Order: sequence, then structure tokens, then C-alpha cells
Amino acid sequence: KGFDLIAHPSLRLRAAGMSTRGDAVCEEADQPVTGELGEPVDVDVAYNALGRKFKEEPAKLALNLSRDGAQKAFFVARGHLCTFPDLEPDRVFRVETVKPWSAYMELVTVNGEAHNYTAQDLRCGGIARVRIALPLMEECAMAAMHLQKAKPKAGLKLSTLIDVINLELARVESPPAGELPVWLDQSELFTTIFSELREDWLVKCSSQPTPLERTMAVVVSPVKRRGIEGSSSMIIDELLERLWEASPQLAGPPLSDEAMLRRWLEASPHFDVTGDVIRVVGLDCEDAPLNGAPEPPPSVLVPAVEARQRRSEPEVLLPPQNTQRLPNKVDPPSPIPDRTAAPPL
Repeated sequence: KGFDLIAHPSLRLRAAGMSTRGDAVCEEADQPVTGELGEPVDVDVAYNALGRKFKEEPAKLALNLSRDGAQKAFFVARGHLCTFPDLEPDRVFRVETVKPWSAYMELVTVNGEAHNYTAQDLRCGGIARVRIALPLMEECAMAAMHLQKAKPKAGLKLSTLIDVINLELARVESPPAGELPVWLDQSELFTTIFSELREDWLVKCSSQPTPLERTMAVVVSPVKRRGIEGSSSMIIDELLERLWEASPQLAGPPLSDEAMLRRWLEASPHFDVTGDVIRVVGLDCEDAPLNGAPEPPPSVLVPAVEARQRRSEPEVLLPPQNTQRLPNKVDPPSPIPDRTAAPPL
């Protein structure tokens, strides 16, 4: 089950004994991917010590990176999530600022709680494990969702989703009728509901940029030091090499070859591809929307049923009201009765 990696041109060449570009970083791509969701792609960014603690912001901290960590930081973007596996693996941070040229990185806890780390805790250095891509099965499925111009509000049929993945990105076996693929059942990115009317599962996903989209954006258009000009575009071949350099895991679909990468980029709303040149569109790594942003409390959310009722009610337009206050007027005095007149008989 899962991807048939040998179906891709770069891997067919390897199977025939021919070397291809990136063989040094693609040994893991030769391993077949099963029907399981698979592992996300992480990079370990080494740090030397706590760079700064923010007294007014107890959820925030800064790290002084090592030389190797500063090089890995070129693949880290604002909005990426990370953990400290040697300290508290379950405490999740979000990257706020990355400055590879200064070997500096700022993080904030996703839940907004104080981290309570001290300079003593981080004095010996360590690693911050940064997620630069979802499991590649999810990244492929997300690209397939982007390829659909018509996006039904109820969700995309599972059979359609699998057909698009097979046609454009990789080869995935269809599950038995009425069953979910193992990888989709394990995914936290996608939500599914079975439709009796359509006799198929309907699949929906978040509209947030994926970690891989953020990674590609920061590689194509790196964050720059103030006053320093840099490139804001890249050719596809160079991007593929850079991604394979970041992690051997990225050598599989949807990044197995240039044609597949091009299709993935064309599907994403965050990139423009002209010829072989890639530019980032609407995803500035310094201003990008953040994953894991806190949701408003339930008390301020409108229930879904009530929201649908509001949308279905016709809008009633009232005539404009004149709110201007009229000047005060003095009523004329009432007539004074004649008390000298004789009472009526």
C-alpha cells in the first residue's frame, strides 16, 4: 500500500543502475513508503546557550545558535513548530524570528504558557527540533486538494482526491469501498465524514500554509538582514537540490524530480512559476500567518447552526432614520378659561 516510488523517473534510473542528481542525499527514497502516514520531516537546529529571556513575555525565549545550527536555520521559517527533545519533548514552541546571519532564533510557546527555562537549563547547549514538512503523504494530499479549482463546501470526495494524487503526484492504492486509507485515518490535518448521498468519504483540510510551503518560501526568498539585498527567486533545479540538502526524507514524492516539484508548486497558492523561475506569492516569511494561533474562547464563537440560520435569513433593509435632533420648540400657551362666564344650565 501507499506510494509506488519506483514509478517515478529519478528512481527508475537508480533501479537501472544509473546515477542521478542527488543520489548522495536520496538513499532513504529507495525505501518503499507503506500505507501508514509516515513520519514528519524535522531538522535539528543546534544551539549553544540561551540568548535572551523576555521578562515581560514569559512564553518567549531566544537562542544563540551554533555554527551548524545557523546553517540549518536557513531552512527554518517563521511559523514552524519545534520542541526541545532533551528538555520537555511535549512542550511545543513556534518560531517567531530567525536570523541565520546572527546565529539567532526566537521562539514562543504555542499555548502561551510560560516556559520557565533558565540560562542554567540551557547552558550546555542542545538542539531545537524544527518541523519543516508534514509527513509527505499529507503534503501530497494537500497539493492534490489545491489542484481542485472547484472546492465543495462539504468536502472533496475521497475517490477524487486519490485519482488526482495518482494522476499528478504519486501512485496510491484505493482503499476498499467505504473504508478510509490508513494514512488519512491517522492524519490530524484532514477531517473526514461519510456521505450516504454521495456514497463516499468527504475530505476537508486546513487553509493554513503547510510546513513544507513555509520551508520552500524561506529557501526561495530568504529572510534578509536590513539594508542587504538578496535574491527573491530561484530556479526549480536549485530549489530541489536545496531541499534534498535539508533532509534526505524530502527526496520522496512530491519532491522526487523536477517535474513533480513543478506540479506541486503550481498547485500551491503561495508560489508563482514562470518557466523555471519560482517566486513566492503572498507568503512573506517575515509576515506569514502563524500555525497554531490561539482560537477565540467559545463564548465569542457563533454556533454553526446559528450561523447557518443567520446566513439563510433574508437581509431586511430599513429606511434610514434621521438621527439629527430637531431644535427645541416652545409650545404655544393654552388658552386661559373665562371664569366670569355663567356656568351652563
